[in-house]
Amino acid sequence: HVGAVISRRHLDRVLDYVAQGEEEGGRVLAGSSRPYMPADPALRGGSYAAPVILDGCKDDNIVVREEIFGPVMAVLDFRDEDEVVKRANATRFGLSAGIFTQSLNRAHRVAARLEAGTTW
Repeated sequence: HVGAVISRRHLDRVLDYVAQGEEEGGRVLAGSSRPYMPADPALRGGSYAAPVILDGCKDDNIVVREEIFGPVMAVLDFRDEDEVVKRANATRFGLSAGIFTQSLNRAHRVAARLEAGTTW
């Protein structure tokens, strides 16, 4: 299920971020920098963006530095937990953070060190 963003103007902003992420070297693994069009005709007037995953991002990429307020995830490589925590806490924002790992112990350990309002 894909939900709508608040307006067409905001949809354009989200999709511009995705396009800029690609220009800066990010590779789209899922989603697109184009609007999503639902099959249901009753929903065609909405502003929809499919979830996007950008791989190969760097710390200075716009999709990493900015809070997009849209369904966009930037994926970055790392060497160890200390590096991840240092980089994650170097943001001027920090409303939320997400941890993806196969280890629940690692997720709890890293989440405890993050300076974020909410961690998933």
